[in-house]
Amino acid sequence: NRRRSGPRIPTSLGQLANCESLLLALLKEIYQLEQEDIKSYDVCLPKGGEVKGNLSDSGRVRLSVSLSDGRAEAFSWFVKVMPHVHHNKELVSKFDVFKNEIEFYTEIAPMLKKFLKEKIPEDEIEFDIPKMLYAKQEDDRAIIILEDLNTEGFTQERDENGNKFLSKEKAMLAVESIAKIHAASYAL
Repeated sequence: NRRRSGPRIPTSLGQLANCESLLLALLKEIYQLEQEDIKSYDVCLPKGGEVKGNLSDSGRVRLSVSLSDGRAEAFSWFVKVMPHVHHNKELVSKFDVFKNEIEFYTEIAPMLKKFLKEKIPEDEIEFDIPKMLYAKQEDDRAIIILEDLNTEGFTQERDENGNKFLSKEKAMLAVESIAKIHAASYAL
């Protein structure tokens, strides 16, 4: 039985939220908080914040952490988990969806940002992408933790049935963001 490094990979958001050792390992990995630094914590999976998608299970996770020195910290994550049982599991594995997304955040986006900074020093172009806080993939499991942009005011509107949708303005922002990445990739 081989020993795995770092936090283990959950198979669902519920498992992540209910596993103290996993959460403590992630707090250490992402924020360098040792177990003795943490007096207590509370996990919240906001209602309606979970998405059972075609390629992943994802959702918002909010952590309120009370530290031993009296400080309080709040962390907001958008978490994507490769589900253990999934109707598109073969498709996710065949196209390495999680591997490709991890590579985008860890290698491609930083390379594009560096290229643009060298070519356009005034920072005229910024990518509208969230910061990746943590990612890990092993065998048929994967997790990606991004900063939750809801805390920055980015939200989706809801229609009369309560379903989320993108307004025309927000859809245009999304397309413009993709176009910036495409243009920088082409220029590189």
